[in-house]
Amino acid sequence: MAQPENKPDKIIKGHIVEAQTTGNFVPIPFAVLRWLGNQQVNALSDSLGSFQLPWPEGEKFLVVSFVGFEPDTVEVVSNKPLKITLKQIKSMQEVMVETKSLSMYIDRINPIGTEKISEKELFKAACCNLSESFETSPAVDASFSDAVTGMKQIQLLGLAGSYVQITRENIPFNLGVGGFTGLTFLPGPWLESIQMVRGAGSVVNGFDGMAGQINTEVKKPDKGEKAFLNGYINTMSRSELNYVQRFKINPGLQTSVLAHGNFMSHTIDRNKDGFADMPTGYQWNVMNRWAWKNKGGWRVQAGFHSVQDDRKGGANHISHRNHSTSFPVNYGSGRHEVFTKIGYIFPNKVYKSFGIIGSALSQNINLDATRNQYKARQQSVNLNGIYQSIIGHTGHQFRTGFSFRSDIYREVFNRLNYNRWEMIPGVFGEYTWTPSPTLSILGGYRFDYHNLFGALHTPRIHTRFTPEPWITLRASAGKGYRVKNLLAEHIPAMVSARLWNVPDHNGKAFGFEPERAWTYSASALMDLQFWGMKHDVQLEAYRTDFQHQIVTDFDASAREVQFYSVNGLAYAQSAMVTWSTSINKYVDLKAAWKMQEVKTTFRQGLRDVPFVARNKWFFTANFSGWKGWELNATGVITGIKRLPDTRINPENLRFPDQSPNFFTLNAQLSKNLNKATQLYVGAENLTDFRQKNLIIDPENPTGQFFDASLVWGPVIGRMVYAGFRWKWL
Repeated sequence: MAQPENKPDKIIKGHIVEAQTTGNFVPIPFAVLRWLGNQQVNALSDSLGSFQLPWPEGEKFLVVSFVGFEPDTVEVVSNKPLKITLKQIKSMQEVMVETKSLSMYIDRINPIGTEKISEKELFKAACCNLSESFETSPAVDASFSDAVTGMKQIQLLGLAGSYVQITRENIPFNLGVGGFTGLTFLPGPWLESIQMVRGAGSVVNGFDGMAGQINTEVKKPDKGEKAFLNGYINTMSRSELNYVQRFKINPGLQTSVLAHGNFMSHTIDRNKDGFADMPTGYQWNVMNRWAWKNKGGWRVQAGFHSVQDDRKGGANHISHRNHSTSFPVNYGSGRHEVFTKIGYIFPNKVYKSFGIIGSALSQNINLDATRNQYKARQQSVNLNGIYQSIIGHTGHQFRTGFSFRSDIYREVFNRLNYNRWEMIPGVFGEYTWTPSPTLSILGGYRFDYHNLFGALHTPRIHTRFTPEPWITLRASAGKGYRVKNLLAEHIPAMVSARLWNVPDHNGKAFGFEPERAWTYSASALMDLQFWGMKHDVQLEAYRTDFQHQIVTDFDASAREVQFYSVNGLAYAQSAMVTWSTSINKYVDLKAAWKMQEVKTTFRQGLRDVPFVARNKWFFTANFSGWKGWELNATGVITGIKRLPDTRINPENLRFPDQSPNFFTLNAQLSKNLNKATQLYVGAENLTDFRQKNLIIDPENPTGQFFDASLVWGPVIGRMVYAGFRWKWL
C-alpha cells in the first residue's frame, strides 16, 4: 500500500459518532484512540466527539473504542478528516469487560480535569444515596454532621459541601435550604455516573463552586437496561427498595419511571447515652422522565421529581438515662421539581448545537429540636441557554449563552422571620483553543447581576499540556462567589444549647456580602511502566484564597455560635497523591495520601478550621472476574482534626482540643448469578471504631452545656448489610 499522502504536519483529525435509528448521528465523547500494536492511549475524543492525534511514520491502522460500543479498526490512507461510526454492543458480557478498567477515570483530553465515577464503581459500596457515593473516592470526605439527625456532610479540598456546586444533569440541585438534606434525595441506584471537577470548573454552570463541581447523571429513558430493581437491608434496621423501568412509546418517544423508598424502623442506642444513634422514619422518592427526538436533530426531555422525608430522633422515643427528661428531635423535608431540556444538534455538523435547560422547584424543611425550631421554604426557577460551535475547525471551539435564577426564601428561626428574594440574570462565554493534540487552553468569563449585591464577574482559565503520551499536565485558576445560607447550612448546630445571634438581612443575605475566592490548581497524570505492570499516578495541588469569607465561630464561646466577616487571611490548600495498578486481570489496587490545611482568621487569630482532617490515607483492593465473584475493600486512616474550644465548660463536660487518628474499613462481597442478577453482602466500619463521647451533657439535654453538634468520627460503629440487584436487559 502506498505511503500516506499530503500530511506535512502528520496530524489526523475527525469525528466519532453513533448512528441512531432515526438516521441522525450523535457524537461520542471521550472515546479512546490508539494505533494498532500500541497499548498506550494516543488520544480521546472531546465532548463533541472530535479528535486529533499525531500520525507516526509507518502506522496504518487506528483502533477506536468506547464503553458499551464495538471497537473499530480504521485504515488511514490520507490526512483527510475521518468520520468513524461505532455500534452499540448488544452483549452485556462484553460491556462488563470494558467497564472493569474504566469504572473510575480522569478525562485526559478535556482542559478541565474531570473524574468520572461510573455505575460499576458505585456498585462497589452500599451507595444508598449521593452522600454515601464517594466511599471509594479519596478526594471526597464524608462524615456525620451531628449525633442526632443521622445526616452526612461532604468536604472537598478541605471545604464544606456548601462550597461545592452540585448539579443533576447540569441543573442546580443542592442550593439553598436543600443544602442539608439534598444529598439524601438522590438514591445511588438511580445514578448512571458522577462527574467531579476539583477546583475551578466551567463558567457555563454558574458562579458557584469554589471547591469544585459534582454533576450526577440519572439513568436515561432512552438507553440502558429495560428495568432495574435493587433491594437493601442493614443491621441499623434500615431497608430500602429502588425500581427503575423505561418504556418505548414509539421510535422517537420514550419514558422512564424511577421509584425509591427507605424505612428506618427501630430505635438503636449502642453507646447508651439515651439518644437514638440514628433517627427512625421514612423517605419516598419518585421521578418520571420523558425523552423525544426526531430525524431533524431536535431533542426534548421533560420530567418531574418529588421527594418527602420524615425523621424522628433524639431522646423522645427511648428511655433517657435519668428517666425524667424527653428531648425529641423531629424533622421533615420535601422537594418537588419539574424540569426540561430542549436542544437541537445540526445533523451534518455534530459539533454545532444549541439548547435550553430549565427547572422550577419548591423545597421545604421543618426542624423541631426542642430548644430550636426552624422552618424554611424555597421556591426557585432556573434557566440556562447554551449555544456551541467551532470557528473554522475543531481547534477553535466555543460555548456561549445566558442564565437566569430566581430564589425566594421564607425562613423562620425561633419565631423570627428571615425572608429574601434573589434574582440573578447572567451571560457567559467559553472558548477552547487546541493548536495541537498536546495543548489545549480553555478560557471562560461570565457576568451576573444580583439584585441584592450588584455585578458579579467570574473569570476562569484551564490548560492541558501533554508533552509525552504518558503524562498529562493541567493548571487552572478561577474566581467564585457564594451567598451564604446561614441558617440552612448550620442545622446541626441547632441540636445544642448554643445561643444564636443571627443578623438581620438589612437588604443583604443576613447582612453579609457574598463570599468571594480565587481557586488555583495544578496536576500531573502519569502512566508509568515498572515491575512489569502499568501504574497510574496522579499528583494534585489546590489553593483557595478568600477575598471575603463569613466565619461560623464555635470557639468564641462553647455556649454560643457567632457569625461575622473575616478581617484577615483565610485560605484552604490541599495536595493529593494517588496511585493505582492492576496486578492481573482479577486484582486492582489503589492508594492515596491527602494533606489539607484550612485556616481562617477568627477573632482569636489565625487558626485551623474545625473538623478538617489534616491528613488522610486511603487504599482500596478489588478482586473481580472469577466465576462472577467480586470482593471490594476500602480502608481509610483519618488524621487529627481540630475541635472547637470547650474550656469554658466544667471539666467533666469538655471535649479534647483535637480528635485522634482513626482507621475504618469497609468491604463488600458480591456474586453475579447470571447476567441479570447480583447478590451482595458487606459491612461498613468493620473496625467498629466510634467516637466515644458524641454529646456533651446528654443526661441534661435542657441544660446550658448540652451540645450534639461536635461530631468528628463515626457515630454508629460496625454496620452489616445485604442486598440484590436485578436487571431486565
